[in-house]
Amino acid sequence: MMFFLILSPYMAFTALAYVASLTLSVAVAAGLSLTLNIADQLRGRSPKAIGLTSTAMFASLAVFFTVRGAAWSALEIRLALDFGILAVALTSIAARRPFTLQYARESVDAATQHEAGFLQVNYVLTWVWAAAMALMMATDILALYLPWLPLWAGLALTFVLRSGAVQFSKWYPKRLFGDAMTAH
Repeated sequence: MMFFLILSPYMAFTALAYVASLTLSVAVAAGLSLTLNIADQLRGRSPKAIGLTSTAMFASLAVFFTVRGAAWSALEIRLALDFGILAVALTSIAARRPFTLQYARESVDAATQHEAGFLQVNYVLTWVWAAAMALMMATDILALYLPWLPLWAGLALTFVLRSGAVQFSKWYPKRLFGDAMTAH
């Protein structure tokens, strides 16, 4: 359920991009992302780098497209969003605070947080997400420069990569810690 909520602004953008303007699509995604950040705050949860970055990216694109009167293609927007998430992942690793720690600390007890492998699990998870984002960016770049590739192929590969990262994020911590560490 947590992954669905985290990814919901991206799913909303993707779905709306097929039936509405891209400016409206990023604006709705920004509003949804902001709403999720506020809901987390009201529940007493800490702000998350991914949530804040998502809100900033979607809102910036909406303002930019509104002010400039022009929009990028949906593919260019997805590429920018994937780059933003990749940047968060790599920056969090460089800062020695893998972004998955923010979710993990809210989903496990204090004893599990002090386990020897807890930090290492979060490094692995963050690297998996960084790899998934990099591969999604490569897929987007291929689609930009090889427009004859079928749309479904890029969407299917993106779905597989994102779903793979989600499933790995659920499986890997449980493999090491059992039920003490739930999916973040």
